[in-house]
Amino acid sequence: MNSKILSLNDPVIYTYNIYGSIFSILSDDPAIWPWVYNNFIQIKYVPDWNSYFFDHHHLLFDNCPWLNHYIIPRKWSSDRFNGSIVDCIIHSIDNGMYLYFYVDRFYLSMSEHYRKAELWHEILVYGYDRASQTIYIADNLADGKYIKTECSFEEMEQGYWSIHADVEFYHNIHLFERHPEEGVAIDPTQILATLGHYLHSTPSVNMFIKEHTIYGIQAMEFMLDNINGIIEQEKFVFLDKRAFHLFMEHKILMEMRLMYLKEHSPLYVADSIIKEYAPLKDDYRTLRNIVLKYNVLQKNDKLLLNIKSRLHSAIEKEKGLIGMLLIQNT
Repeated sequence: MNSKILSLNDPVIYTYNIYGSIFSILSDDPAIWPWVYNNFIQIKYVPDWNSYFFDHHHLLFDNCPWLNHYIIPRKWSSDRFNGSIVDCIIHSIDNGMYLYFYVDRFYLSMSEHYRKAELWHEILVYGYDRASQTIYIADNLADGKYIKTECSFEEMEQGYWSIHADVEFYHNIHLFERHPEEGVAIDPTQILATLGHYLHSTPSVNMFIKEHTIYGIQAMEFMLDNINGIIEQEKFVFLDKRAFHLFMEHKILMEMRLMYLKEHSPLYVADSIIKEYAPLKDDYRTLRNIVLKYNVLQKNDKLLLNIKSRLHSAIEKEKGLIGMLLIQNT
């Protein structure tokens, strides 16, 4: 086969490649949405990593009912395909499988890090073309936005084989195969319980992470504490734009979730609560944009105070909305 491109959609959320990849592969299937709404509720912050995630971030690939997930060690792929990641890609794509693995963006010409700085990052591979020597990939390459783009066969070989780590995690190749799944239903009990964990900043069930972790509203309030610390220091410190993008995506899914619950579950979801999530979502989009501006200017106390005020107001507003929803369904 001279070329093959697997289907790929625009993802609803994409703060991290894992979210963008799952949603871009599967979001054309309406059956996935009850599973989505049952999950992607709890937020957690891991201080050791200085990063915010949705709950069970590290388990999503294995727990997604519509994906068969296979992990291929580097040694196997090297032996099987004579040391060519491109040959491994072509074989996998021909068999209907997406690939997900780490590359060094230093070797990818579409990256801002090209020939400037080493940066290991995951990519999703969804196609190839022998004639143009092109590999089709997706990643957060447009200043954090998840996009579809391409690289050459040579860039792919260099980008993958330049990764040298002491742990196989960075070497492994993940293969994903779509398969139909039925019977995943909306679970109002699970949703209410997880919303309670989010509101009260308590761990959700089945947590498999050993690092100290802060959950829910308290995790978002930790960002407020961080901003207060920056204000007191009176010096510029970058704010993590990914955190604010994740907060916005959380509200996007909350609005979608509440509309779905109102139509497809026995829960009572007042129209007023749904209506309040639309401007809340917009508030967080504005917040993210102000953070981007603040990071570019690298010193603007007025912007920082604005961020603090807006974030505090948005957190308090959501506390009231979720608290009302939980009370109305007790």
